Amino acid sequence: MTAEGSLGASLIPVFTGYLRNQPARDSWAFAEKVFWDLALLLAVLAGLGAIFSRQVIGIYTFVFRVFGGHHPSWDLAVYLNHIIFPAVFFIGLAAVASALLHSFQVFGLPAATQVAFNLSMIVSSLGLIYRPILRWAPPGYRTPAVALAVGILVGAAIQLAMQLPALVRRGMRLAPGLSVSDPGVQKVAHLMGPAFFGMGVYQINLFVDSIFAVSPRMPSGSLTSLYFADRVMQLVLGGYAIAVATAIFP
Repeated sequence: MTAEGSLGASLIPVFTGYLRNQPARDSWAFAEKVFWDLALLLAVLAGLGAIFSRQVIGIYTFVFRVFGGHHPSWDLAVYLNHIIFPAVFFIGLAAVASALLHSFQVFGLPAATQVAFNLSMIVSSLGLIYRPILRWAPPGYRTPAVALAVGILVGAAIQLAMQLPALVRRGMRLAPGLSVSDPGVQKVAHLMGPAFFGMGVYQINLFVDSIFAVSPRMPSGSLTSLYFADRVMQLVLGGYAIAVATAIFP
């Protein structure tokens, strides 16, 4: 809900307005405030999501637990969520970096970060870093899924790290500073409302689908089938519709 569209749709118009009408120093000061305000918010959310992993997984598996009791795989899901949820922090900030670079008509680098993210997952799934990672996991959770979860977290961090040098070269100092009262920050937050709601409806729809897919009344593999179907749809959207919209919007 933060990374996939809503943030860029609200940040790009405001930042390009700063670039057009304000000195470069003021433009980057605004960008840094947005970056660090969101960093604090995402850090809190990522921490809460990891700490309350059992409750998060409990929401997804509510229907299953009502009709089918406890399933051993939910304990593994809780452990994996501890690892994966902090990726929210990196992916959200990577979205900020992408929006800022898009404002300068730079599209190749932000797009390449997605490639790096997928490569990280592929390397993990191939087992190239499987054995050393599993030594850190408790005995009951030494499965390939742990290596894949680490691959997701590492890939998210790489997405952010790849873009920061390009921003620094264009004038961003990354000087820590928070300001929720800044007019530009408030305008971005205001513009995020409709886009956030639109993305939220889609995510809630997928969330509800997932709750029903893990019901014991559904055949085994229903959640995986739902995920694959969503990936096929996203392939079409990402390969054409989102690509065109990203290039046109700035």
